[in-house]
Amino acid sequence: MRKLAYHFWPYFLSSVSVLGIYFGGYFSAAGIIIIFIIHPLLDHLLTKIFGDEKSTSENSSNLSLYLWPLFQTILLFYSVQTLSQETNFLILTTGTISLGIITGGFGITIAHELVHRPSKWQRGLGVWILATVNYAVFRIEHVHGHHRHVATPDDPASAKKGENIYFFIPKAIVGVFKGAKKIEDKRIAKLKIAGPLKYIFHRCYQYHLSSILLIAGFYFLFNLKGVYIFLLQSFVAISLLEMVDFIEHYGLQRKIKENGKYEPVGPEHSWDTNFLLTNTSLYNLGKHAHHHQSASLSYQSLINTEGAHNYPFGYSTAVILALIPPLWRKVVDPLLPNT
Repeated sequence: MRKLAYHFWPYFLSSVSVLGIYFGGYFSAAGIIIIFIIHPLLDHLLTKIFGDEKSTSENSSNLSLYLWPLFQTILLFYSVQTLSQETNFLILTTGTISLGIITGGFGITIAHELVHRPSKWQRGLGVWILATVNYAVFRIEHVHGHHRHVATPDDPASAKKGENIYFFIPKAIVGVFKGAKKIEDKRIAKLKIAGPLKYIFHRCYQYHLSSILLIAGFYFLFNLKGVYIFLLQSFVAISLLEMVDFIEHYGLQRKIKENGKYEPVGPEHSWDTNFLLTNTSLYNLGKHAHHHQSASLSYQSLINTEGAHNYPFGYSTAVILALIPPLWRKVVDPLLPNT
């Protein structure tokens, strides 16, 4: 049953959110209710009843991952079409935020899994999901930057102890765009591609072009309302991703060795959580320390790592706490080493 849960929860909770957009009115807030009420409550309840999620899911299928890009594309266009007909600005915005919670919470999580896969077509599916939230550059910086610089000041996605999430999110977003361009500039220079060709082969420019084409498409189909919905859901999705980044390495730092280099990445540089719904709805994202030890491993092979720091709650609860900085510091800072 747990193997089926990995495929059930993302699609079920996303469908509930889309139904809320379909019915309109107060129902448009379904996505917001899911992340701030339903998910944290179910996470605690299911973990208490069925136990935590420490075991692997090796025989679980990849089918739900491969179907998601099509599912999210249909979900996105249908939701934008429906919301663009809404005349109440508050309901329009609420529905758009709900949409961004789905494309960010589940969509980017699946994209993250896919961009680490060995096959080009799998990585391509991940890039497409990221393109639908205007964040395809994340693929470059995350794989080639974050995994190298994690838990150091050089990583925009690693939060320091005491850092305020509202300052962290814009800093992280800017850092991802800057980091991705720097990485791509080096790759293009190494390939000795010069002149106009460097703009063609530079993946950052390719991804920016895809964003421009999507924005133009939404404007053509749904006018300025469509552009507003597309850009706002992108912002919500990206912000939610960076909230998770904030949570995953908060307050953990790698030490500098005598030779001036940082110590290797270890399990002690990540936060894990074994809460049941967190892992079954987010493809074992809570087993984050193991992911940083072996980034190419699929979600089915990830396990809780000895030596990692463990949150006594799941990701959705962590997001709620992080959005209230004094409460976050009161709860989490005492859990940090040497505090």
